[in-house]
Amino acid sequence: MRERKFQILTNIMKKTGKKDGFNLLELMITILVLSILVGICVPVFMGRAKSADKTTAMANIKIGEKCYDAIWYSRLAIQGKDAYRDYDPPEALKAKPEFQANGWIPVDGYYMSLEEPKIGWADLEVSEGSEPIASAYVEGLGIAAAPEGFRIKAVWLAGTRLDKGSEDSRNWSLLAHKVGVVTDYYWENEWKPNPDNKYVTLIVLEKSGTAHYIVLNLGKKIAGGSFAWENGRGNPGDGTQEGDPSEEEPAEPPEYEDGEGGSEGDEPVTPDPPDEPVNPGDPGTPGDPGEPGNPGEPGDPGVSEPPDQPPASFLATIVRVEPETLNLASQGLFTVYITFPQGRNVADTDMTSLRCSGAIGIECNVASSRLVVKFYRQDLVNVPTGNNVVITVSGRLMDGTTFVAYDSIRVIRNK
Repeated sequence: MRERKFQILTNIMKKTGKKDGFNLLELMITILVLSILVGICVPVFMGRAKSADKTTAMANIKIGEKCYDAIWYSRLAIQGKDAYRDYDPPEALKAKPEFQANGWIPVDGYYMSLEEPKIGWADLEVSEGSEPIASAYVEGLGIAAAPEGFRIKAVWLAGTRLDKGSEDSRNWSLLAHKVGVVTDYYWENEWKPNPDNKYVTLIVLEKSGTAHYIVLNLGKKIAGGSFAWENGRGNPGDGTQEGDPSEEEPAEPPEYEDGEGGSEGDEPVTPDPPDEPVNPGDPGTPGDPGEPGNPGEPGDPGVSEPPDQPPASFLATIVRVEPETLNLASQGLFTVYITFPQGRNVADTDMTSLRCSGAIGIECNVASSRLVVKFYRQDLVNVPTGNNVVITVSGRLMDGTTFVAYDSIRVIRNK
């Protein structure tokens, strides 16, 4: 009986033409639909990834520039040596062999990784020539008369070395989005020796292979742009200046009570150390877009840049922001945890001066040597949405000394 039922079912399936799997036409239609979906989705995804890659690199080089400005005006310029050298570094650096031998420490990638530990830094070196030295390649082997292009000397995060030495000297994946620092040469139409450390060149590499650079001279930006990395053999002379930060007016150094500090068109000079810096006002006070302390109009979607403002007296560090994602459409508070560099006391902060991208600090206290500040998220001014939005916290101490801190967070607007 069971066999007969099976035979009947088989006959029905044969008559109706039903069978397992797809026929050729159905399979071709399925493949066509999938191909169309892939053709639509992949370019969109790749475009967004490329945009995020670029905006992250641009934000990091801007942060690197601001960090160097803060170090220059708060520490190096006061020493009066006209160089990116620290003759009175933090105690932890005074034990370094370089300081014992020379009496100063270069302000390089390692130095900056201690000053701003939340982003990656790298020390880079370049060849002597203005152009990369030509080389021949035979079956993948490079034959060159001398080292060419860029080399990675070391990669740092919070003073910890991340690379493996010479075997990682051309491992560019370690360099992506980190702030590379060149101290032995500087770019001025060609690579020129920098024996007195009067210049520093910052380079941030996109994962896509485009590099962005800025050249600083004694607290003043003198050049900048983008160029093709070309596996470390590119140079700024092959690139473009379009949309580069160097096209903006150079940031003016802070003014002091004696009125000195250089004038437009003069060679960069080191301002005489003031008895007391003039109070620049409440940092971060809301005002017209573009004024110091106001973030101004956001740039590329998904990322913001630290606002251009007179350099603060010293650079503080944002340890964390809670919550990690800010929803601008919701009400309520967010909390910022800040630490000061060695020799500064967070308890000396003028709590009424604290600002975060236009928002006024409404609750402040000190816990475990950290400054804990709460702000209303609805008070933030001109903060865009995105995954790498730079927020700025600024304030001053009771004696009028100013400080600033930066961090990149995720910002959304979901109702």
